[in-house]
Amino acid sequence: NDKLENIEFFDAYSKLVYLIISLESLFVYNEDSKSKAISKKVAALIANPGYEPKIEKFLSKIYDYRSKIVHSGIIYISNEDINKLIDCTRFAIFEVLRINHFYHNEINNIKIMIENH
Repeated sequence: NDKLENIEFFDAYSKLVYLIISLESLFVYNEDSKSKAISKKVAALIANPGYEPKIEKFLSKIYDYRSKIVHSGIIYISNEDINKLIDCTRFAIFEVLRINHFYHNEINNIKIMIENH
């Protein structure tokens, strides 16, 4: 039983790191603070009005967990936090895809304008 808990524990680490990597690839460009870029952009994208600070705080905490995992390897992560991060990541990816689909023509026009200048 201890072995199963150990596997689940390290599986949570992997999930957290991979989910953060996916958010970094979507929302971090040239910002100095990856944590701030992710937390602010994702919150603005997925939060209901008034809930942005709550999501920003959660994602900042999660990014701090990611840093501790990567640099020291040990930290406790609750299943609740992992599940919230999964939901935030899914919602963020869905919104990016939805915006891309809905504004496809406008996005292409902007790309063409940029390429021509």
